[in-house]
Amino acid sequence: MKGFKIKKSMESFKKFIEFRIKNKPGEIDPKIRELCENNSRAWFHFHDKEKRPCLIIKLKYLKHEVTGIDNMAKYALWLIEKGRRVVLKKLGSS
Repeated sequence: MKGFKIKKSMESFKKFIEFRIKNKPGEIDPKIRELCENNSRAWFHFHDKEKRPCLIIKLKYLKHEVTGIDNMAKYALWLIEKGRRVVLKKLGSS
């Protein structure tokens, strides 16, 4: 790929792993997750150039004053991972 920088990609991946370890989306409080689910929306919409479904996440009605920024980050990451599992199941890969 033109313009692909391995060092920059590795740094981004390292930051993602550190973020995931810090936020632990699998350990989100069920009460917070329910509150988030009732005040946000997520759906698949259109496809990218490689025919993969695109996940749209709308946290418009989710108030960080109620849930806290850390819990919003955990929920968003949990939701993205849930969407990823759905896509992989549809595509038949892991």
